[in-house]
Amino acid sequence: MSMWERGFVHYYYGTGKGKSTAAMGLAIRTLGHGGRIYIGQFIKTMRYGDVLFLEQHTKPEECTIELYGSMYGGTGCLIDHSASLKDVQAAEQGLARAVEQMCSGLYDLVIWDEVSMAVGLGLLRVEELIDAIKRRPEACELILTGRQYCEELLPHCQLVTNFAEVKHYYHDGVLSRTGIEH
Repeated sequence: MSMWERGFVHYYYGTGKGKSTAAMGLAIRTLGHGGRIYIGQFIKTMRYGDVLFLEQHTKPEECTIELYGSMYGGTGCLIDHSASLKDVQAAEQGLARAVEQMCSGLYDLVIWDEVSMAVGLGLLRVEELIDAIKRRPEACELILTGRQYCEELLPHCQLVTNFAEVKHYYHDGVLSRTGIEH
């Protein structure tokens, strides 16, 4: 039995910091109320602190986390190189797996982290993503994240938030910091 009679689709996009962090906050809230979560990550090349925490502090039946992409052998962040056929195939297989998990009935909250960025990088077509969203069970809450704005997604989402960067220390040469950015 799902936590909710009706779930919604959230879309967190934009150049600002905090999209994935907001999604992880919802994951923690859902877990806190006894819900089950599934997280599929499309672009990230390592397990960030939030994922490590969830893996260390939840049971497998409460939280499933999967990474999608050919880059998970240490070849670096995909945004640092052009998408290859291998990258596209990995993202498409990842989306198929994410849909399978979403439709399994096992999860109350499903997060597709960086999925709009996968569209922006040419790994997925927006039509594929829309078809996947349409398969969402009614009681499942689905969260989409990524920097890329995809206007075509808006009619399929009930909550859309633009995370806008106003100022960021990255522009002053401060690189990603453990425990803060990852």
